[in-house]
Amino acid sequence: MIKNLQQRSGARIQITRDADADPTSLTRDVELMGTQEQISRAEELINEVIAEVMIQGPEVTLWI
Repeated sequence: MIKNLQQRSGARIQITRDADADPTSLTRDVELMGTQEQISRAEELINEVIAEVMIQGPEVTLWI
């Protein structure tokens, strides 16, 4: 899914890996690289994915 979002936005997207993440945190750091337009598009697409998951309920885990 990350590759798809990168292709659609033109931005490079990096998400903190499991091994590097805080195991007590419910969130992950996301780094976006590209032009301002590419970054804005990537943010929109990521927020769309999150919104879709939230509609499914809090028990759903998002695997990007």
